[in-house]
Amino acid sequence: DYTPETYTQISSEVNQIVENELPGFILDSQTILNSRFMFAWKGGSLIPDKRVNFAYLEGVDEKIRFLEGNYPENVIGEENVLKGVIGKHMAEDYGVRVGESIPFSFKDTAEEADFFLEITGIIEEIDPADPYWFGVHNPLRSHSDTRFDIEYSIVLPQDQFFSVLPELSSVSRATLEWNMEFDDQGIGLQDISSILLGFEKLNGKLQNYDVANSVTTEIPTILSEYDNEVQALRAPLYLLSAEIVLLT
Repeated sequence: DYTPETYTQISSEVNQIVENELPGFILDSQTILNSRFMFAWKGGSLIPDKRVNFAYLEGVDEKIRFLEGNYPENVIGEENVLKGVIGKHMAEDYGVRVGESIPFSFKDTAEEADFFLEITGIIEEIDPADPYWFGVHNPLRSHSDTRFDIEYSIVLPQDQFFSVLPELSSVSRATLEWNMEFDDQGIGLQDISSILLGFEKLNGKLQNYDVANSVTTEIPTILSEYDNEVQALRAPLYLLSAEIVLLT
C-alpha cells in the first residue's frame, strides 16, 4: 500500500541515491504517481485499445494552464462518480467538456461501467518544449505501446490522488516514476567511466527495494558507444603523431 508518508519517504530516498551516484549530472527531477489503468466508454461501447489512469505530477501546477474549470473540490462525488482534470487532447478525443462525464470500467472485457468520471477541468502545457514534459509518460499527450493504441492520464493534486486510490482497488497501489533531466552539456570524456559506474551502482541500490523497479535510459549505451569510438580513434592518432615526430 502507498500512503502520502511512504511516498514521501521513498521519493526522498531515491532522489538521494541518484544524487549520490550521479553527483552534479542531474539538473532536475520530478516524481510521478500513477494509478492502475482503466478503460473508457464512448458512444455506448467500451474501447479496449485505449486506457486511462489517474496521475499526480510533482510541480505540474507551474507548467499548465486551465482552458476550462479547475481541480475538483472533492475527487469523490456521488455514488459511482469520481472527478478529475484531463488534457485538451483527451477532451477532444472523447468529445467532452467541463461538467460532462465519461463512463469507465476496470477491465477491458466489462459489459457495463464501474464508475463515471466527471470532468472538472481541461488543461494544456504552457510550454510543450519544456524539458519537464520530455519524460516517457507525459499525461497530457496520448501514448501507445505494443498492446494499446492510446494512453491518457487524469491529473489530480497529491492529496486527491491518494484519496481516489481506494476507490479503484482494494489495495492502494500506485506506480512511482522519476523523470530526471540529465546534464548532457556538462559531460567531458573524463566523466564517462564514472557516469557508467554510477548507473551500474544506481541499478544495484534500487534492487534493495522490495518492489519491481527499473531504470529506463539510453545514456549508458550512448556514452559507451561514444567512448568506444574515441578509443578507436586514439591508436591511429598516436601513430600519426609518432610519424610526424620521426619525420621532423
